[in-house]
Amino acid sequence: MTSIYVPYPMAVDAIQQETADIKTFKLAFRDSEAQEKFEFQAGQFGVFSVFGRGEAPFGIANSPTQGRYVECSVKRVGKVTNALHELNVGDTVEITVTASDEGSGIDRVETLSDHRDASFGKAYGVLIKEMRLLSRAVFVLDREGIVRHAQLVGEITEEPDYEAVLSAAEEVLKA
Repeated sequence: MTSIYVPYPMAVDAIQQETADIKTFKLAFRDSEAQEKFEFQAGQFGVFSVFGRGEAPFGIANSPTQGRYVECSVKRVGKVTNALHELNVGDTVEITVTASDEGSGIDRVETLSDHRDASFGKAYGVLIKEMRLLSRAVFVLDREGIVRHAQLVGEITEEPDYEAVLSAAEEVLKA
């Protein structure tokens, strides 16, 4: 089976300074063939790599209908985000996204974005208003949209209990 992770070299096309510590990067494809093949869904994340400095996952901020580029807003908080903030127009980064693949066995995942109106964060109580970020949380919903498992970590740097999440998801699938 082919890997579902496809790396794309991207050129920094524009940089918008949103606040003192947040920048939005508009990334353009270096390869027109890759640009034609590239697809993503609203709310999907990518792993952004800064050569020699590291990589980290970030949400793709623009809509898939807004042309053939990728936008990502990044808050300066650590090694990789500092490296991203040091980039200039014309520099190269790499983004890896999960590509669709019939053989992957992944066929029932819905990606969503709370970027524009924060409605999810408000509805589920995970919006950190001062920073306009969401707390790290995992929700498992059944087919009717009822929350069957909720997990909110105490600190954003902590990981959820993935085994409990998977167990809850398996129970929902059995029902």
